[in-house]
Amino acid sequence: MAPGATKLGDNRFSLLSPMMKKKRKKPNPIPLDQFPELPVSNTDDPKFLVMSSLDVNKPLNSSSCFATYKGIQAISKEVSKVTELRDGSLLLFVNNNKTASKFLSAKILPGGGHINVKLHNTLNTVKGTIYAPFLNNLSEVDIVDGLKEQGVSAVHKFSRIADGSRNPTGVVLLTFDKYKLPERIDVAWRNLTVRPYYPNPMRCKQCQLIGHTAKYCRNSPSCVSCNLPSDHTPPTECKRIMCANCSGDHPASSNTCPKYQQSKEILKIKTIYKCSMREAVTKYKIQFSPTTSNANSFASIAKISNNTNQINNETTPNNKSNNPTKTNLTTTTDINSSKQSLPSHPTSSSVTSPSPLFSPLSISDSPLNILSSCPITPSPTLFRSQDPLALPNFPSYNEDI
Repeated sequence: MAPGATKLGDNRFSLLSPMMKKKRKKPNPIPLDQFPELPVSNTDDPKFLVMSSLDVNKPLNSSSCFATYKGIQAISKEVSKVTELRDGSLLLFVNNNKTASKFLSAKILPGGGHINVKLHNTLNTVKGTIYAPFLNNLSEVDIVDGLKEQGVSAVHKFSRIADGSRNPTGVVLLTFDKYKLPERIDVAWRNLTVRPYYPNPMRCKQCQLIGHTAKYCRNSPSCVSCNLPSDHTPPTECKRIMCANCSGDHPASSNTCPKYQQSKEILKIKTIYKCSMREAVTKYKIQFSPTTSNANSFASIAKISNNTNQINNETTPNNKSNNPTKTNLTTTTDINSSKQSLPSHPTSSSVTSPSPLFSPLSISDSPLNILSSCPITPSPTLFRSQDPLALPNFPSYNEDI
């Protein structure tokens, strides 16, 4: 390069500008195969514990509730909920495994007597289904051994009878020792979606009623199709089709039965909220109560009255003499000045009473009176003659949960 001055080009102020910084090189990303696997932590997994007294003659609910609660707080304060069971024991809902270990190791309640604390049998597990037809040839024990590291404690493979033989459907029910259901699970090199499992309502094969099984049934046998004594062959010899649960024109085994669908929703609420059957029924009544729907609300009935007023305004003629009942929003002077020009008021015998549908409404008229005077029959969803929340007879349990 020939010696000489620096070529500045068109920009004569380039010498006054600061030197450009060199770009920093991006670090090389760590490959996925070299990235360390993080351990799965179950410290935030809530647990349900059952605390009972070792003295059978003195259960926990017979002693002072204040002293018992102080003893529970002395062991750990991370207790979210305490529920009293029918047998006198207490159901504790703790926040994590660390708190659960403190209660499980406790043998004496501070300020009380000897206690026994154990995990609840069913509330600490959650069930979900996967579709894995490649597991049809494996036993349930082998599947549990392969998935126990992911919290699976039990496996059940669904099957159906076809051509006289029982064949697996490919749907596998997994029981997890967790509070929340995982969204996905690794089965060997496959990653499958886990769907929540909701049990179907129990139906007695003897009396055909929902809520119990034939093992605990004390009712007389009845036909599944006609709800008559089962001394014939259904449905060929049945004289009618009648459901034993809702008295509808379908068999008691139909999945479209309103009582069956109602019981299924209650069991779904019970599974989601991990509550007792009584609490699930209460939540169902609040959620599906007819009074909470818009069909029976005052706003909907008032809207009907407003629509009736609008119809009256559109269909009422402008001639004042033909409609003496129409209210005129005029001043007192206008009324007095118009008395001479208006003809005499017709008698009640000469005036034809208007149709109740187009009669003007007063403020004192209530929405119920409006609907009763309307010749159009109201929708049956507005006023129900039967209680839609009549529930089947559920069995009684030894515990609330």
